[in-house]
Amino acid sequence: MNLQDDPSLMLLDNWQNLSMDTLVTAIEDGYPEGKELEFKREQNPDNSGHKQTTVGEVVSFANASGGDMVIGMADEERTASGFWPTHYEDVDETILRWVDIIKRNTDPEIPQHLIEIEEVQVTEDYEEYVAEHSPSKTGSILVMRVQRSWRSPHRETVKNRFYERSSGGKSELDTGAIRRAILQGDLVVERAQEFRDDRLAAIQADDLALPLAPQPKVVLHVVPSNAFSVEGTLDPAAASQGLQPDNNTRPVLLAADRRHIGEGRYTENGYLHGRMATNPPNTFATITQTFRSGVIEALTATSYNNPDGGNPLISSGHVENCLETAFPTFIEFLTQQECAYPFYCFISLVGARGASVGGMRDAMGAGSMGGVSSDIARLPAVQVDSPTSDLEPIIHSLVDSLHNAGGSWGRPRTVE
Repeated sequence: MNLQDDPSLMLLDNWQNLSMDTLVTAIEDGYPEGKELEFKREQNPDNSGHKQTTVGEVVSFANASGGDMVIGMADEERTASGFWPTHYEDVDETILRWVDIIKRNTDPEIPQHLIEIEEVQVTEDYEEYVAEHSPSKTGSILVMRVQRSWRSPHRETVKNRFYERSSGGKSELDTGAIRRAILQGDLVVERAQEFRDDRLAAIQADDLALPLAPQPKVVLHVVPSNAFSVEGTLDPAAASQGLQPDNNTRPVLLAADRRHIGEGRYTENGYLHGRMATNPPNTFATITQTFRSGVIEALTATSYNNPDGGNPLISSGHVENCLETAFPTFIEFLTQQECAYPFYCFISLVGARGASVGGMRDAMGAGSMGGVSSDIARLPAVQVDSPTSDLEPIIHSLVDSLHNAGGSWGRPRTVE
């Protein structure tokens, strides 16, 4: 195939394999600029024009399908033709400056985990590949990889413009395209909410692959941003408890004790595993389903009898312990499977009308105004924005919402 006929060519598939050989191949094979590849001779973070150009290219990649930009590559008619290396006083400092410039000049801010910048050294051994008029025969080339952002559309704030990419490279979005991109972003959240509603209806109707215990159920959904896209597919074997090495992260049960692995099986939707309930027999107390789309659904049928013979109690302390055990594992698993951030997280209650939420004291003092007010309680969504997000306040927010559903302010606070 003629590389000129491939407008979606990236520099390499596996970023970890980036090397000088990668760049030499780009020159020898005549890699063309296009939707996912851009060449720049030099870009100086102290130059305002270079700054706007680089941020604009990054925005265009993030708003499209991602791509690579090579700073230090000459081109002829938009085809890689030779190295244009630069001597930086401190290349690590330069990389950090570019990361900071991109962070401060994009809106919404492009998450840092979507951008990787690596240096490749041009030594005298590669002089034959240096462009004819390059002022230096040795030095550094910076290669920047930008992944697709599911928070798009982003704009660069240097000149306040939105960009997209096509086979011709970067182009400015018109008003109609901006509006469509914004609506597309809203559609991700809407589809996640619709998916949640469908699943809650199935749980309420006991239309599941495994029979659930009849107690009130706490349901957690973790939905990656690309769950409903064509490329947002996940191999169910990655979630299997039996086929993966012990050191590989897999979705666990929404339970406070990890030792109870339970049993698993494949389904038409992905992979699920669960743990049997002690009562009634032949029912499951805890089920975790990993969908091919990347969505994780974890539920637990958890309640305690009210000593006064009233409505059941959902122990918020137990639920919080379950979340502290399982939630970080869910996030780590989806990250390893290269699912797209942000992750939308929903907690819901099913079959919990009248149940108290909290500790035993909450159940005894609920009174006529207390308890969950509906058969299905859809609590507010929270977001995990990046792999570096602090999960503790997110878990606390989920538990606070659980308390709100039961009629109280939130989880007990410890005053230091």
